[in-house]
Amino acid sequence: MSAENEQHEEIDAETEETSAELSSDESAVPADSAERSQDPAHLDPPVSTVVALMGVASSRELSLLERKVDLATQKVAQIGNRLDRVSEQMLELFHDIDRTNVQFGDLKDFLKNILSAVLKNVDDETREQLSGNAKNFNDGKPAGSADDSGDEEVNIVSSE
Repeated sequence: MSAENEQHEEIDAETEETSAELSSDESAVPADSAERSQDPAHLDPPVSTVVALMGVASSRELSLLERKVDLATQKVAQIGNRLDRVSEQMLELFHDIDRTNVQFGDLKDFLKNILSAVLKNVDDETREQLSGNAKNFNDGKPAGSADDSGDEEVNIVSSE
């Protein structure tokens, strides 16, 4: 950033020099001013004044303008690079979220398969109790609520 600030200061200094030069050129009086001041028909303004009045830019002004355009182009390129980096990071984040969603789906399927396997291997009375607990769970009631008449607990033990 300090190099960029130095460029700004250099450009500002050149702008001030150019404007000071133009103002001094406008106030410059030709060497033979005594003769010209006597004859009003022969008053010729300096060339720099004519050029400034016409709006034609000098080479110094053009180089200053070129530097300013180059500086603006560099800033735009830096912003573009930053946007590219941010978009790459966002893309990686979206891929991570997608992988997590897939893993949650796999986990949900795994738990459904375990529940169906457990329900196949139990007797009818236990199956009804488990189904009742699942309904209570889906209703938002805890499994051991006052509506439960059974005293049995069902524990699923992990194989790990």
